[in-house]
Amino acid sequence: MLQKFQIVTLWGDKKKRNCNNLCVCIKGVDALNLVDYLGNQGICISTGSACNMKNTFISHVLKAIGMDENDSRSTIRISLSKYTTEKDVKIFINKLAKAEITLKEIY
Repeated sequence: MLQKFQIVTLWGDKKKRNCNNLCVCIKGVDALNLVDYLGNQGICISTGSACNMKNTFISHVLKAIGMDENDSRSTIRISLSKYTTEKDVKIFINKLAKAEITLKEIY
């Protein structure tokens, strides 16, 4: 998945992780703009955990894993369910790649 993007950081261990959750930083893209952009296309992602959705500051958890403020503003959380198909993932990756390009051009 990460090869499709210009500058992406996957946060957390690559092997020892929850299998349905990703936390990625797409450098140069404001995460809130990305959430809105993809939301308008029917794709729901978030900028943090459910318990921190209203906070605009970097969480203590992100600080603890070494994330700086700039990266925190470019980080999204992607969650999958047991109903998510491989086709859904491919659609998401394509829309995310287009969103990255579009948002970097706009902002």
